[in-house]
Amino acid sequence: MLWSSGDVWYQFNNAGNDDDNIEVEWFPIGLKYGAFKVGYFLNYWSAIPTDGINQEKEEYIEHQVRAYAPLYTGERLSLSTELRVTISADEKYANKKAHREYDDFGRNRLYLKANYAMTENLDVFGSVGYEVRDWRLEDDETDDHSQKYYSNVVIGYNYKF
Repeated sequence: MLWSSGDVWYQFNNAGNDDDNIEVEWFPIGLKYGAFKVGYFLNYWSAIPTDGINQEKEEYIEHQVRAYAPLYTGERLSLSTELRVTISADEKYANKKAHREYDDFGRNRLYLKANYAMTENLDVFGSVGYEVRDWRLEDDETDDHSQKYYSNVVIGYNYKF
């Protein structure tokens, strides 16, 4: 009934690029009932200056509630959905930098996912995501009224050797 998972990693960037960083993607607590899941998600990113000078962004922290539900499960085809509701997302910059920062509950996404078992070893999958955004402008950023909505399409495969 309870579940948790997470990843922590260090990202090295070549000289002349952005700072190195450490990132955490963690579900500290979640509830599962049958195939339905809901969990609290934490995304944390922190710059690690490699030359003693921070390039720009120092830190990012995002809190979300994520929910997962199956829609259909057949012999070969399965359909599911995922909802991501951002409670808050905050950025910290080394110097005053014009940027957009999401309002509380200002970044919400819905995904529709499909998986088809082609063979015993090969699965083909796809997803369509749609995001609605609402943000505030920080440090003299001007709003061009673009990117209030965002969508993406993913197509791929998994092969088991």
